[in-house]
Amino acid sequence: MIQMHLKYSNGSKQLAHRYSALQGVDANSLTLLVCMDEQPKQLIEDSQRPLAARPGSAGKQDYEYIRHGVCCVWMFNEPLGKWREVRVTPTKTAIDWARQVRQLVDEPRYAAAEKIILVCDNLNTHSLASLYKAFSPGEAHRVAGGIGLV
Repeated sequence: MIQMHLKYSNGSKQLAHRYSALQGVDANSLTLLVCMDEQPKQLIEDSQRPLAARPGSAGKQDYEYIRHGVCCVWMFNEPLGKWREVRVTPTKTAIDWARQVRQLVDEPRYAAAEKIILVCDNLNTHSLASLYKAFSPGEAHRVAGGIGLV
């Protein structure tokens, strides 16, 4: 069982309310806990081949590089189920987030789950509105019904 210890202050009541959704989630529950985060990464290449180390001399690498754009690395982690998955997309938008969440809800390992509690940061794209932006209302409602955002 996950236990949360929160101190209440004027600004943290909303946060405490969001975390109260985690109470009762355990390894045997049909409500599963999944954490997600994403991070943009630069795709770079060395402009010159590094020089290997030799006896008496350390290896050398030039600081100059060739930039090949960026990508977004998405990490999903189910701490109680000991599972994680990394996905890569070319962009990081509200629609990309919605597609990642739909893929999570449709994951065969979660077919028996009543609800997936999705823990993510407070980025403005991490909301149910992103689902309605990306999909038809019926599909967005189906995906939204399978998750609880924390």
